[in-house]
Amino acid sequence: MRDPLRIHRHRAFEQPLRIAPVRLLEDSPAEKGARREARHAVQSHDLRVPDAEHVERGRVVGVRRQGGEAGGAHIGRVANALADADRERLAAERDGEHRLAIGTGGVGGHRAARVLLRLRVERVTSRPLAREFAQVRRLARGAPKQLVRVAVGGEPALERRERGRRIEGGASALALRYDGGGILPARRSGERHERRRRPHDPSPAQSLHVRMILRDLIARKRDGGRLAPDEWRFVARVAADRSAPDYQLAALLMATFLRGMDEGETRALTQAMLGSGRTLVRPAGAPPWIDKHSTGGVGDKTSIVLAPWLAACGVAVPMMSGRGLGHTGGTLDKLESIPGFRTGLPLDEAMRQLDTLGCALIGQTGEIAPADRTLYALRDATATVECIPLIAASIMSKKLAEGLTGLVLDVKRGTGAFLPELERGLELARTMIDIGTDAGVAVVALVTAMDRPLGDACGNALELRECLEMLAGGGPPDTWAVTEALAIEMLRLARPALTSDGARTELRAAITNGAARERFRRIVEAQGGDPRVVDDPSRLPQAPVVAPFEAPRAGWLAAMPPRPIGHAIIALGGGRTRAEDVVDPAVGIVFHARVGERVERGQPIATVHARTATALAACRATLASVLVITETPPPAPLPWVTHRVTTAGVEALAAGA
Repeated sequence: MRDPLRIHRHRAFEQPLRIAPVRLLEDSPAEKGARREARHAVQSHDLRVPDAEHVERGRVVGVRRQGGEAGGAHIGRVANALADADRERLAAERDGEHRLAIGTGGVGGHRAARVLLRLRVERVTSRPLAREFAQVRRLARGAPKQLVRVAVGGEPALERRERGRRIEGGASALALRYDGGGILPARRSGERHERRRRPHDPSPAQSLHVRMILRDLIARKRDGGRLAPDEWRFVARVAADRSAPDYQLAALLMATFLRGMDEGETRALTQAMLGSGRTLVRPAGAPPWIDKHSTGGVGDKTSIVLAPWLAACGVAVPMMSGRGLGHTGGTLDKLESIPGFRTGLPLDEAMRQLDTLGCALIGQTGEIAPADRTLYALRDATATVECIPLIAASIMSKKLAEGLTGLVLDVKRGTGAFLPELERGLELARTMIDIGTDAGVAVVALVTAMDRPLGDACGNALELRECLEMLAGGGPPDTWAVTEALAIEMLRLARPALTSDGARTELRAAITNGAARERFRRIVEAQGGDPRVVDDPSRLPQAPVVAPFEAPRAGWLAAMPPRPIGHAIIALGGGRTRAEDVVDPAVGIVFHARVGERVERGQPIATVHARTATALAACRATLASVLVITETPPPAPLPWVTHRVTTAGVEALAAGA
């Protein structure tokens, strides 16, 4: 072990390739006295502060002295290297920054000085540290109720006694304190120091236990084995409370992606994620609760019309939606283009609104399936999203948490779909129907086209304007075809005795008499939005730069591929590639021509809404490269609604579908 570094109190220093104990020059008399009169320890552990072979770079960026206090240095709730080094190493690798506190305790009437030292760990290797602290972890399991003496590099470092939730610090030369959330303040004698454990901050014994179990589960799944329901519950629990390292959960997801899951495992994971959070409970005598879920696409705006439309027909719709990510748009982003509209309603408030208005348009909160939030983020980061069992479990855990009596699925197919192939879409639909049936929820799926954008508008405020047109009885025929088909299925789940024609008649009446539009106005007002947008869409955000995109030549519009169009909207600022990206609600594209139509040179086939002239030019260039115009008529695109899937099987709804 190298000699401790000597540094001046008010100077920062940088020491590459090693971390060493720090001793302050000009120690106070109280510090010297404290070391001379140090208490005896019941146990002594050598933490072996990592040297050059264990740490690539450590940097002390600040040293600060705090005032002394009489009666001993009460160090607070010290999360020290005694039994937590491995977790802190991993946190250091992720966050790159930690803090240590160095101080002395007073004995008798001595006053003790306390020095805080901030350390930046840029990278720490894993194997040596794990070996160094393995024995310490084992010895420390019983430490909380013992008087413990820790030696750092053979020198006294920390003595503590824990009584309940108070830690008494004894005389010590150096006190190591690792805490990812920052330095905890010292407490005077007799005071209590409370530290609420964070969800991702398990005790050392728990942390080791979780890692050992997950290692076995990863190995079994890697080798093609299956996990039992209680093991999936364990995975969901440690994902929800963040007590598992991300790298192990990611490894398990990759093993699952490669090896798959059987039906029993998929159901077990769904129920485990469902049970990781709160669930809504439909009151006795309440109307049926029906929701809809889409696998996503470009221009897919049907949820905003469906929710108030069904609510106006007496069906309760607890619609929990998501945000846009990748080339697909998100219902929450579109709703939030309404000034003041709140999608983050607490569940209790959403329940009250569901009771009074028959609808609440909300996002997934931390109360609903928290395990899914963790696992979904890791799936997105590790390219394991496109796994049908994981997709089905993710979707259904959230939908079952809504306490639904029925669910309609809109499964997209085509080049812009999440699962482009029809067979994979049908497999996903059947999987989710089976999960719902097992849970006592009636589920119907429609397979709809996403080989070109749905409707005219693509972009948040632009799509919301199109929804307002539909609620007033207007709107594009393709958006109407898909939205009405989904609405009929939702109404029939709520009232099984209804025929398709009967459901269509009732739904159209709710549009004609203005009930659906008025219901949306009330929902907007209840959720803090400006209800005047319903009558005056010009109150929605508007882009400052608006210009047409003209056909570069005459011919037939043969292809409008959704993915590059969605990416063009992201480039305008209307979407996100990362969850934390900020969305510009005003930008987007409105199309004026459809696949299969004849266009002439110079004819406006789209209007681009941009924030800047540069963004406008880039979007025009993208459209010029992706929109296909041919000299001969192209093959017919996919029918908008191609299949209906129920527990009875798959029904083709269009010829040649």
